[in-house]
Amino acid sequence: QSLNADIDIDARDVRPGEAPIKECPNCAGEIPAQSKVCPFCGFEFHSVDNEEEKITSVEMTEIDLLGASQWRYEDLWGNGSCLVATGFDSWAGIFQRMEKIGMR
Repeated sequence: QSLNADIDIDARDVRPGEAPIKECPNCAGEIPAQSKVCPFCGFEFHSVDNEEEKITSVEMTEIDLLGASQWRYEDLWGNGSCLVATGFDSWAGIFQRMEKIGMR
């Protein structure tokens, strides 16, 4: 399963969602779920084992953002170093450093 299948990069729903909350056991205030300190009373939340979760592995995945774009990109010099797209009343460009493409 690819990351492209997991992420809808074409999604246009920009309505804000509700952030998860939790209740402070000291003052009963509703606070963001990721808070480590209550902003109302200063209560400090501690994890069950007092250790932060450590990342044990990472999987890198390539995403074809240009292919998924609604714009059509043109390769100006034919070597991938300068891609330009236009659309509506704007333009976009992607440029690589000359050293990366072997021009220096």
